[in-house]
Amino acid sequence: MSEASRKIEEKSARQLLRETRKLQKKFKKKLEENEQKELQEAIDALTEALDKQEKLSLLTKDLEQLATRLFAPYRKSVTREYVESILIAVAVALLLRTFVVEPFKIPSGSMIPTLAIGDHIFVNKLSYGLWIPFAQKKLRFGAGPQRGDVIVFIYPKDPTKDFIKRVVGLPGDTIEVRNNVVFINKKKIGLVKKHMHTYKEQDEMSRQWYSRKGRVYIEDLFGVKHTLLQDENAIPSNRNWSSFTDAPQNLRSWGPKVKPGFVFVMGDNRDHSSDSREWGLVPVKNIKGRAVLVWLSYGGGKGIRFDRFFTLIK
Repeated sequence: MSEASRKIEEKSARQLLRETRKLQKKFKKKLEENEQKELQEAIDALTEALDKQEKLSLLTKDLEQLATRLFAPYRKSVTREYVESILIAVAVALLLRTFVVEPFKIPSGSMIPTLAIGDHIFVNKLSYGLWIPFAQKKLRFGAGPQRGDVIVFIYPKDPTKDFIKRVVGLPGDTIEVRNNVVFINKKKIGLVKKHMHTYKEQDEMSRQWYSRKGRVYIEDLFGVKHTLLQDENAIPSNRNWSSFTDAPQNLRSWGPKVKPGFVFVMGDNRDHSSDSREWGLVPVKNIKGRAVLVWLSYGGGKGIRFDRFFTLIK
């Protein structure tokens, strides 16, 4: 026998021993005492033959036939094992999506510069409790949403839609927005002026991409710093906020008190966001979870944006 053939034979014998020992460990209790003894003797014989390099071919064949005879009733077909593995993987994925992590695609530019249209993100559904999807509610635990958290929630005006915004006001807070400057409990929230930023928006009707500009600021929400965008050419539109106050206001000026069980949210793209300034407060029970990570990004007329992959959401 050539050296190459001997090595192949030895490798096959060692592989058979590994597989047989796994089966022995898994199904030992199902074998009769005499079967266990017969199997162990065959394993020992092949192990000794490997050490002495004698009768490998014969003993390998003997052990293979014995293992096939003893374990045939218990071994699953390859197809069945694959199907079971796939079903288990699907079940785990569904459980994770239902109770732990849910993917979400950013549909609009309301959270620019933090999130871009076409970002695919993961939402941690355990951030504030356990979400019960069929009941559309949460079993709450922990501290609850905090200022600065980016959250995904059921849109109060249409429960078939999910929105994503940043928490600005908590229950009991008095919120004022004066010309795009936020005041929480009469304290002015600091803004640091930064650079101009050009970004891509998408027309909802034509789906065509076009460019927009805005000024980037750093906002400090009581120690939680994040970027936001203001359109220096935006013209505020007057809207009636009678559900919160008697005075007419606009996107740049607002002033309710946040009720218990609710939060006040705003988009980071302050002049191009439909948020609490427009349609009111978000019930805490509507919050699905906190946005944590961009795992994929595609759009903006650029195709795949690799630089945004695996970006933490702050």
